Amino acid sequence: MLELNKIDEICPGLQILDISRNKLFKMEAIEILHKLPHIAEVSYLGNPLCIHKHLDEMIKDVVPHIEVINETQIKEAGLKYKEEKEAIMRRI
Repeated sequence: MLELNKIDEICPGLQILDISRNKLFKMEAIEILHKLPHIAEVSYLGNPLCIHKHLDEMIKDVVPHIEVINETQIKEAGLKYKEEKEAIMRRI
């Protein structure tokens, strides 16, 4: 079984994380997302922690560039990289 606290070591370039229906109820399952700099999509569907009414906001606090949360598009795909490219171009 994959341990979430080591996910950044096992999958450093991870972009999509689907850990639906895994009986996750601790907020640590959200906090680990900060270890994944390339994460764009995450799904916690079917986990007890999904009953938290501020789940999306908590995820966005940890990963401001997240594009999809629980199958709902939050931001335009690739927006993070588009913004980074524009910032680099402004410095040139």
